Formats: sequence, structure tokens, C-alpha cells
Amino acid sequence: MLISFNEALFQTDGAMPTGVPPPFVPKEEVKVSTEAEDKKKEADKKVLIQQLGDMGFSVKLAGDACNKVKELKLDLVIDEVQKLQAEELKKNPKAFAPKKMIAWECPSCTFINEDPKPHCEICQGAAPETAYLPDSPTAEEKSQKLKIEEEKVKEKDRIAKAEQMEKE
Repeated sequence: MLISFNEALFQTDGAMPTGVPPPFVPKEEVKVSTEAEDKKKEADKKVLIQQLGDMGFSVKLAGDACNKVKELKLDLVIDEVQKLQAEELKKNPKAFAPKKMIAWECPSCTFINEDPKPHCEICQGAAPETAYLPDSPTAEEKSQKLKIEEEKVKEKDRIAKAEQMEKE
């Protein structure tokens, strides 16, 4: 009696297995299909991130949201981005304040964008971080920074006086 390779794998004590053996799949085939699925998922993720960027969402938050959701569906990712935005807003309210922009060269098509828009006028590519001017500190922040510096100077003076007294 001839038996297949799969049947031979599941044979015990010379008896044929009672159940139907699972199909035999070579490891190479599994790896190829996983790589193909990974490539498709990455491509879908890039498309979603671009769509969310076009909608005005942060590209970084869009990427983080894509990594968190189980299914790469636009509505699910938007919900996740909004949750992440709410968390970020609580941590850093300034993070979502409009930022000033300068003219910038598109990294995708090299067009020089003069208008302060977050996407290229030609190819709709996202503006690089270098296109955004750093936030200038508010008067309150400047005042707080000055107080911290003054405290540091006072602390150094106290330490110097204490060292001087120890020497005397």
C-alpha cells in the first residue's frame, strides 16, 4: 500500500491517522505569501497616510494610527488619529497651533513652493520639517526661562559662598 508523504508524517504505531491531517505547506511558500501580504499592507499604509496628510492630519500621527489599528480602513484610522491628537493636545497644546512656513523645495518633485501650504502644489507631496519655522517663545515662556536662569545663578552663588565659609 502506497501512502503520501503527509500521511506518513501523521502515522502513529503503524496505524493510519483517524482525522484528516492538516495540509503540508513548505516553509518557503508561507514566507513568500507573508512577504507579499506585508508589501501590500505597507503600500496600503502609505496610501492611507497620504490621504490623511491631504486631509490635514499629521503624517506622524497618521503613521502611528496605522500601526495601532487592526484593519487598515480609512474610517478606523481617522478615529485612531483623532484619539492620538486628543492625547497629544493634552500633553502639548502648542503642537497643533498653526506654524509659520517659508518657501520650500518639494523632496519628491523639486518644485519650489512659495505659498505656505503643507503640500506641494505640483505633486501634493508633504512639506518637509525644514519648511516650518520654529515657534518663537511667548512672553510667559521667556519670563519662565529667565526665572530658571536666575535660580541657577543664585544656586551657584550659594554654593560658592558655602565653599568660601568652609575655607575660613
